[in-house]
Amino acid sequence: MVGRSDVDARALRASYDRTAARYDEQFRALQVKKYRAMLQPDGGELREALRSAPRLLDLGGGTGLLAEFAASLGVGHPAWVVLDSSRGMLAHAQQRDLAVVQSDAVALPFATASFALVAAFTVIGLRASDTAAILAEAARVLVPGGRFVATVLARDSDGSLPALLETAGFALEAERRCGQDVGYACRRRAR
Repeated sequence: MVGRSDVDARALRASYDRTAARYDEQFRALQVKKYRAMLQPDGGELREALRSAPRLLDLGGGTGLLAEFAASLGVGHPAWVVLDSSRGMLAHAQQRDLAVVQSDAVALPFATASFALVAAFTVIGLRASDTAAILAEAARVLVPGGRFVATVLARDSDGSLPALLETAGFALEAERRCGQDVGYACRRRAR
C-alpha cells in the first residue's frame, strides 16, 4: 500500500484551507522541481501532451501552481481544470483564471473519458487506503491512450504503486526520482 497511514480527509482539507494563502510561497520551489523532472525530460513528450491535450485535469491541483509552471514553458491551456477538496486552495487557482472544481479525488464528478491528461502531483499516498480508488477514478476519466502523470512522496513509497497503476489500467512508461517524490508517467490502456 502506498502511504504510511491515512490522513483524515476533513483534517487534510482544513489544513490546506488554513495554509492556502502561504502555500505558493512555501512550496513553489519544491513543486517546480517535481514538475520539471516529470515534464521536461524525454524530449518533451509530456510537455507536448500538456500542449496538445484537448482537456486537462490537475487532480489535487490546489492553487494552480502546475498551470503556472506550464505557462512558464509557453504551454497555456484554456481547458485546464483544477480539482481539489480545499476551498481555500481553489480560491487561489481561480485568481489564475483556472476552472476549479471542489471535490474528493475518490469520486470524480466527470464523465468517463473526459480528459486527455490527468496530473496528480503529491496527492496519491496522502490517504493510503484511498490510493486504488483514486487511481481507478483517474483511469476512468482518461480517454484510452490518455496520459497520467503522478508523484508520491518518496518517504511514503513502498514500491507498490507500479502494480496499483497496472491494476487501474495504466501502462507505466517512466519512473523517476523528482525532488522529494518519486514520479510516474503512464498511458491509459485501451479499455
